[in-house]
Amino acid sequence: MNIIDKEKIKKDIERIINKRGVQLVEFKIFSSQGKFICRCLVDYPEGGITIDDCARINQEIFSFLENSKCLGDDFVVEVNSPGLDRNLKTREDFLRAKKRMICFWFNEPLIFEKEGRKKSLDYLEAELEDVKEDKLIINFLGKLWEIDLNKIKVGKEKIRI
Repeated sequence: MNIIDKEKIKKDIERIINKRGVQLVEFKIFSSQGKFICRCLVDYPEGGITIDDCARINQEIFSFLENSKCLGDDFVVEVNSPGLDRNLKTREDFLRAKKRMICFWFNEPLIFEKEGRKKSLDYLEAELEDVKEDKLIINFLGKLWEIDLNKIKVGKEKIRI
């Protein structure tokens, strides 16, 4: 198997998908059973990528890799959405979940005060109102709160059925 330049391939793929207004959320190239697998998780900055979008992007990436021969002749391209149950960790992850109910887990308990009563919470559910450079604005207990992004261990979109 040839040595490949994963960073160059990643940059080329980002250039391809950015033309569509799509972001590369996760990227992996690995070998399995003698062929390379190129796995990409993609989404719009505001979320909402469709299966059809993923299929079109898959075709574009496949054509690029086939023409460039950077992975040889035997490879697989997988393009998927991040999915609703994906962990939210980065600013970009939270941007895609704006105006939705989010379950938050914190690195250490946060203190919230309302009507003179303090609550110490290491988990809460709240609507994500806005995303700043390094802070999230949430609606919790009927009030807007700012939370430093680095205080959040992980978030998950609350799936309503």
